Amino acid sequence: MRKLLSLLLVFIIVFFAVGCSANEKGLKNFSDIEEFENYSNNFWVCKGRASDSISYYRIYFFNDNDKICHKYYFSYSSSETLSDCLKNIIDYNQEKFNESFKDMIEFLVGAVASEGLSSNEFDIQYDLNNSQIITSNGQPVGRFLKNGAFRPYNSDDEYYQDNNLSDLSEAFVEANNSVFTSKYGDLPTYKDVKYDPASYLTKNFLLSGSAELDDYYNYDYRDLEFLYFCVCVTPHGGGFTDSWYIYCRRDKYEDLLEKLKEGPISSINMVCCGSYYNSLPNEMANLVDYYYTY
Repeated sequence: MRKLLSLLLVFIIVFFAVGCSANEKGLKNFSDIEEFENYSNNFWVCKGRASDSISYYRIYFFNDNDKICHKYYFSYSSSETLSDCLKNIIDYNQEKFNESFKDMIEFLVGAVASEGLSSNEFDIQYDLNNSQIITSNGQPVGRFLKNGAFRPYNSDDEYYQDNNLSDLSEAFVEANNSVFTSKYGDLPTYKDVKYDPASYLTKNFLLSGSAELDDYYNYDYRDLEFLYFCVCVTPHGGGFTDSWYIYCRRDKYEDLLEKLKEGPISSINMVCCGSYYNSLPNEMANLVDYYYTY
């Protein structure tokens, strides 16, 4: 009888130890694989300092559709900003990748190998019982914690969800603005042009806002659909009455056209030029250059 009680006690201890192990480890519990995949399919960000002189911004991106993990490490001097880091990368590759870096996400997915950015990708699987991501050959990548963080294997770093990569997006805009300034100088804005169009005829100006395809062809652009596609741009902070119609050469800006066919772009920066006397006062201009955040 005593032996039976001892065995029963051992069973109870083992049962509770197994049942509570996830909580003891501080792991997030998922009811099924679908919930796990939906939760992890995101950008996970960790930022801080590696030393007094080196700062870092690190990203894990779990892509459930392709079952792939993308990992990016930005490192830069602590006397610099993340924007400085991105500008250095863009400047470094500007000649070789002249048409790149229009889109921050494409910038990451392309994972241009240069000083300041290291990256890799690998196939992944989901280990539901241990709330962890593993590689296709079973090596642990990291676990999801109850506090909402992702912790990589053999690391104390904690990564947190950031759907829009807000810090990186802001730094990307600043870096590209700096590149634009270096390339085009300090540009007047659409407001400058709007209130004095005659003074800005054939001169470049900057237009930032949301963009979508349109079919408005008028004044000097009438019947030129074969040459240009039309983009309606609503400036940030403005309304529909502030919108501009920007005409883009089909043979030069095919990538932008394909992107806009997928839907509106929420944040785009355009260098434009009012080439025609009748069109510029009616907020119509040609596209010279552009980039968008995502």
